[in-house]
Amino acid sequence: MGKKMIILVTVMLAFIAFISLQGKAGELSGAITIAGSTSVQPLAEELAEVFMKKHPRVQIFVQGGGSSAGIQAVLSCTAGVGSSSRNLKPSEELYATTIALDGIAIVINPKNPLAGITLQEVQQIFAGEITSWGKLGVTNRNLRNKDIVVVNREAGSGTRGAFEELVMDPVKKSLTVNSLVQAQTGAVQQVIRTTETAIG
Repeated sequence: MGKKMIILVTVMLAFIAFISLQGKAGELSGAITIAGSTSVQPLAEELAEVFMKKHPRVQIFVQGGGSSAGIQAVLSCTAGVGSSSRNLKPSEELYATTIALDGIAIVINPKNPLAGITLQEVQQIFAGEITSWGKLGVTNRNLRNKDIVVVNREAGSGTRGAFEELVMDPVKKSLTVNSLVQAQTGAVQQVIRTTETAIG
């Protein structure tokens, strides 16, 4: 569907925090918080675990909250490092480095027999213009007349921002307000997994 950048944002205070981790004889010690994108969170947790095993006197706290929350946490000095799956805005005067690229996928419940979908149909579904599975060619008696349950991330989510930029903005469409809004990527997955009529 598209690619989005995963970036880490930090400020000079974060570098000062890292320097303060330096203990005697070159041994690292201290604590730092990483906050932000829930799509980056699992990777950050694994990296933190490996780092803390190598440096047992270091504590790394990893939090989610979304890309905008992570950026704000760095700006307010409540986190030393923020993770974001969107680009920084000009007003967010932070240092950023790209650590990975990932993709955005549109998924449906495994029981949904939909054979395929076009980009235009995705745009129309998420704009609220296509509202039933029958309009997409689904003939299954249990689904064809049922409303499509659109599942979105919350405003401020880097994933949502990237989806809007890559999928909706080129055709000047806005996301429908008639959707289930979830605060984490895992929550979106759970809704799709348990709701036969959902797409997200």
